Amino acid sequence: MTEHKNPKVFISYAWEDDTKMWVRELAVRLRSDGIDAILDDWTLSLGDLLPEFMEKSVSESDFVLVVCTPRYKEKSDSHKSSGVKWEKGIITGELFSRHNHKKFIPVLQKDTWANSAPAWTSGKVFVDLRGDTYREKDYRYLVKTLYGRKEVAPPLGSMPSFVMENKAKTKEVATEKALIVAAEKAREEKEKSEKEALEKKLAEEKSLKEKEAREKELAEEKARKEKEALEKKLAEEKALNEKEAREKKLAEEKARKEKETREKKLAEEKARKANEVREKKLAQKRAREIARKKKLAENPAGIEWIKIPAGEFTMGSNDYEDEKPSHKVYLDEYYIAKTPTTNAQFKKFVDAGGYKKKAYWSPRGWRWLVDDHNGIPLKKILGIQYTQPRYWNEKEWNALSQPVVGVSWYEAEAFCEWAKCCLPSEAEWEKAARGTDGRTYPWGNQAPRKNLANFAKNIGKTTPVGKYSPAGDSPYGCVDMVGNVGEWCADNYIVSPSDFFEILRGGAWDGDTTSLRVAHQSFYGLEHCSFSIGFRCSLKSKIR
Repeated sequence: MTEHKNPKVFISYAWEDDTKMWVRELAVRLRSDGIDAILDDWTLSLGDLLPEFMEKSVSESDFVLVVCTPRYKEKSDSHKSSGVKWEKGIITGELFSRHNHKKFIPVLQKDTWANSAPAWTSGKVFVDLRGDTYREKDYRYLVKTLYGRKEVAPPLGSMPSFVMENKAKTKEVATEKALIVAAEKAREEKEKSEKEALEKKLAEEKSLKEKEAREKELAEEKARKEKEALEKKLAEEKALNEKEAREKKLAEEKARKEKETREKKLAEEKARKANEVREKKLAQKRAREIARKKKLAENPAGIEWIKIPAGEFTMGSNDYEDEKPSHKVYLDEYYIAKTPTTNAQFKKFVDAGGYKKKAYWSPRGWRWLVDDHNGIPLKKILGIQYTQPRYWNEKEWNALSQPVVGVSWYEAEAFCEWAKCCLPSEAEWEKAARGTDGRTYPWGNQAPRKNLANFAKNIGKTTPVGKYSPAGDSPYGCVDMVGNVGEWCADNYIVSPSDFFEILRGGAWDGDTTSLRVAHQSFYGLEHCSFSIGFRCSLKSKIR
């Protein structure tokens, strides 16, 4: 008997009483057919974190069955946060990063496809299991798909023998009747045809010779007339060109003198304005320098800044689709933090009441922090009260010298507002990581090793910032630009006006070698947080 792997399947659905019972019965039947169906009721215990369960289940499953109902569509396409909305962020994030569309199978459970399918499933083939008594062939089609079995067409046969027999008999009868008559007729027609062909050939040869003689005579006459006309035209053009050349020379001399007069006047005016502009720029430069020094002095988090000079650098690469194309980008001078934000620096924000002062938060960030779930506090939904980062009190992640983790994009944004700085753009992050020579990693083009960065779970957690310095430093002296933690950037990846992700750079302690490339990108929702995500601060040189 051929061995096979039992497929692992996660079921995503909206919590409705009738749907929940239907999903439970479907999962029981799938498991009886050898399919490892994962259901929240069978896996979660009191106190477990739903987001971690969802992210792990989607990532580790071979397939995800998306049970489509009007309620599921409403929650998935809504701006409001929910379990379905969280799962959508995880699913679409994996779709954009891995392009594994066949992993996610829509299952229509009630109503019509148009009323039940979320926007992101548009164009996907779905299986119809509506009602408690769905069609057996549809269920079997789903099971075969999960086991990777696909029905194939039967092979082509040959022409039936009875067709071959009829054709042979018909041809034999026709041949016997016509053989004698056809032979005689063919002989007579051949003789007649040969005679007519000979007479026709002689007549055509005579006609062709007469035609060629007439055409030759006409061509010679035409050539003589064309030559005379051409010589006349050339003489007229020569006279006209000589006249135009004289007039042009006089006009050019006049224009030259007028131009010299204008240019002299413009040069004097330009020199006067240039002098004014230089003086104005010097005054502005002095003012900006005063403002820059003042802003650098305002540093409540105690960040050590690295100056990145103005100029061009190579951004992206042509090696991977999401890094294309390699292109030149110019940036003004700016500053970037030497290290990722540490727990010690973030503690100053927490101690300053950062989670209680609305002034540090954007409107969307404050709604997420307080009541972004239809007015229901996060603690009631997820068992979490956000007054500090997730994992803040866990010994494995909270050493003061370790980078802060468990922070959403909103929390990073609020910290920067308090610290009087900002998150770096993708371009600012990448230039600080690779310099201007287009290198693949911060330390050069050498493949990653364990003495250069924290990656591939070789330590099993985050390490104190600067542990791999100076071997793993960027050309400007920035530490931990790759590995340890992925770092939020200010840029976002827009799917639609109401659906977008923020960009992460730099890989993490649990990432593979591909994620350590300085041109590599990852995408997550603004509310996403984990033990492998942190951030680094940036400071614009020009004070606006």
